[in-house]
Amino acid sequence: KVQIFHVYLGRSWVAVGNPRPPLIIMIIILTSCIFYFLEVPYQRLGIGAALVEFALNWMKAAGMSVAMVETGGDPGHAPARCTYEKLGFGLLPIARYFKKL
Repeated sequence: KVQIFHVYLGRSWVAVGNPRPPLIIMIIILTSCIFYFLEVPYQRLGIGAALVEFALNWMKAAGMSVAMVETGGDPGHAPARCTYEKLGFGLLPIARYFKKL
């Protein structure tokens, strides 16, 4: 079972569960962006989804109308993409370009 604890100024949470407490921190920054990290052994166990769903509920209660998450398109980020799609996020065909200066 996942338990979510509120920490730091109303915009961060930590989820803990068994067998050991993973280091998972969710931070909501700016107006509608969700950022979090989930250790690999804890992916695909519902912990990330619980954190994102918790944050979405908090954001809605705070009056926000849109949430945004971002992740990589590589195979290592497949669990994150799966979580976002299950929670109803839609993928936009956006190209983001970078240039090293």
